[in-house]
Amino acid sequence: MARRDVRTIRDEASAAVEKGRWQNAYDCYLELERAERTDGSWARRAGDMQRRLEHDALAMECYGRAANRYASSGFLVQAIAVCKVMLQIDPDHSETLQQLAAMQEKRGLAAAPRGGELPAAGAAAASRATKAAAAT
Repeated sequence: MARRDVRTIRDEASAAVEKGRWQNAYDCYLELERAERTDGSWARRAGDMQRRLEHDALAMECYGRAANRYASSGFLVQAIAVCKVMLQIDPDHSETLQQLAAMQEKRGLAAAPRGGELPAAGAAAASRATKAAAAT
């Protein structure tokens, strides 16, 4: 089978999203992910389509690939954002909690804000990450 042009696949994916054809869009995003292996956005978009299809396990796999690609390309803010989406699906996902804590530490976000206390959401995530790290 001949390899399709990336622009054609992007157009097809965009049209599928506009028409609400989530599975077709997902298939296009997987093809784009294979064509542009370092770009995390295609895996993230594939995850978005799986969420729309209510396939959370597949969405988590896609988002995990996206976070890894973003992080390895130096896009830590995007990687952190994807991890937070993953935690919306599964708040206790230990691997994601550990990955998020490591990335935030790398960015220097692990330090407490000026008041000396972490915000409630940050404290809860830090607590879960610590528990997950202790469990492994």
